[in-house]
Amino acid sequence: MRVDDFAQTFALQGVPADGEWLRHCVRMLRPRRGQDGTQLLEQFLTTLETVPDLLAQMQNAFWTFLEGNPARSLLAEGDMHLEHSLLASLVTRCLGKVLPPAPRPGWLQDEVRRAFDRASDALWLESLDEAVVARAVRLFSPPQGHALQAGLRAEVIGALDIVAHRLAGQGLDREVLRQAPELHKQLNPFLEQAREIDRMMLERDPDDVHLQVLLNQCQDVVLKVRRRARRDGTSMQLTYTLVAAEQSIARLRILLNMALGRLDERQRGRFMIDLCLGETRRHSVSDLMRHHLSLMALRVTHHAGETGHHYIAENRSQLLKLFLSAAGAGGIVAAMAMIKLEIAALHLPLFVQGFFFGLNYALGFVLIHLLGFTVATKQPAMTAAALAATLSEDWSGRGTPDLRGIADKCVHTMRSQSVAILGNVLLSLPVAVLISWMWYAQFGVPTAGVEKATHLLEELDPIHSPALFHAALAGVGLFLSGLFSGYVDNNAAYYGIADRLRHSPLLRRLLGKRVEVWAGYANHESGALAGNIFLGFYLGMLGAFGQVLGLPLDIRHVSFAAANLGYAWQSLHPAWSVVLYSLLGVALIGMVNLLVSFGLALALAVRARGLGRLALLKVAGQLWSRLLRRPQPQPSRQQPILSD
Repeated sequence: MRVDDFAQTFALQGVPADGEWLRHCVRMLRPRRGQDGTQLLEQFLTTLETVPDLLAQMQNAFWTFLEGNPARSLLAEGDMHLEHSLLASLVTRCLGKVLPPAPRPGWLQDEVRRAFDRASDALWLESLDEAVVARAVRLFSPPQGHALQAGLRAEVIGALDIVAHRLAGQGLDREVLRQAPELHKQLNPFLEQAREIDRMMLERDPDDVHLQVLLNQCQDVVLKVRRRARRDGTSMQLTYTLVAAEQSIARLRILLNMALGRLDERQRGRFMIDLCLGETRRHSVSDLMRHHLSLMALRVTHHAGETGHHYIAENRSQLLKLFLSAAGAGGIVAAMAMIKLEIAALHLPLFVQGFFFGLNYALGFVLIHLLGFTVATKQPAMTAAALAATLSEDWSGRGTPDLRGIADKCVHTMRSQSVAILGNVLLSLPVAVLISWMWYAQFGVPTAGVEKATHLLEELDPIHSPALFHAALAGVGLFLSGLFSGYVDNNAAYYGIADRLRHSPLLRRLLGKRVEVWAGYANHESGALAGNIFLGFYLGMLGAFGQVLGLPLDIRHVSFAAANLGYAWQSLHPAWSVVLYSLLGVALIGMVNLLVSFGLALALAVRARGLGRLALLKVAGQLWSRLLRRPQPQPSRQQPILSD
């Protein structure tokens, strides 16, 4: 780069350092296709260091720009999610994309957002080397005694005041006080930290020891509320507030260190890059959806995943018990498949037929649950909360997460899953053959006619039919049923459904002392029953919706596929090659059911703890390395018992 290029591009001669000047700078430093952003910034800094006059011009222009554009709002709000409503935030961001808000004169936050206005700017900023950014900070920091230093410190103090009072409001939120009633009876650290900051900023040489203690107490309250929410349930409002409170505490620590001069050049550079990144994503719909999906995942997996742990066998005796439980479910699945064939033979209207399909599935799954049996492919969907809990134990939230525990848990789950699928299939297939033989002996007609039996075999063809795609759709439904189960369990605990039932005058008159039994059952089984009912209607009605919409939507479930093979076999008596090929289709359907539902549950567990794709890949790598060996038993780790 030549000096003339900089001077001409930045328009340094006689042009005020305003928002247009900042946009000129960003356009000059923005890498084009094939260019390295860090290398381009290094060349720019080297040119400035070799030409003192140009460096002085750039410094004066930059300092003038900061003097005319206060940074308080950027420091207090940049890179923070302050939304509490998905719908309102979505409308705001969509409108901001089509009609961006008019920039407010003199607001650094708006000028930064207008300067970094391309979607690629986020990737560019994230790719910058921290050492090079620290070098830029060193070059453009005002010297001691410069008037800008006092102005910047005043902006940092103003931002501290804003964030401190926002944190106080978050600590006084009704949902937080509901989970931490002791804040009413003792010194409230959320209020005290705001008062302490006001007191500190009046001192000549402020000491933040007491403030750090208060912030630690605020963090302890947040963690305590999270643990209680796992036991007592949570709400989206509480989840939003806790995440926002943690962000506020982290921002207060950064601003406090900045105000007291404890941030080095690298840390200041990293903070400024984060602020700019936040402004580039201010109107990003995808970033909003990722954030809200993470919060929703956290809410669903926040409640203790006791049901999921029941589906994970860690030794031979548990595997045998799981096999017998799955075998019992296989017999009921064969009967459910028979009932579905009879419903289909009635040729009911499309929606009515789908409803009765779903009712058949739902009642069958509820019966399986009440009898203590296991539908194999429901396992991974139900273990999302258990995986999230394991990940929470293995990761303190700081540093590199230890993912060995969740990898071993995944291995246990997949081995348990294989045994359960084997139990389902080994009984559903022969029971279907037996039912079909008994039906023929009693009525003289096969359970499925030639045309229907041929269609059942065609549906198992993994190559010439969309069987595997439909198996993936069934896996999605299995995963969603686990989410819905966790959602209902969470709400039952959060709203105190059991206590409401116990104290209901109407139920006490109708049921008498039995109301205690019903209340306890609702407290422990409401989520499981709701998940089974949801899964039943999903599997039964998806095909009807697909026909209405003209889309190839349907489901293939390994247990029902094995039962359908039994009915088709008894009706057609196909060649052994056809039977073996259909068995291959059943095996592949089971594999896709497992991989889709398990993969989604694992991704949810990782997302619920704020980890990205890299952590998911690490889990997958450790999972692969453990599949061929027996995982070591993990020591039992219990959550601390909290006192109310």
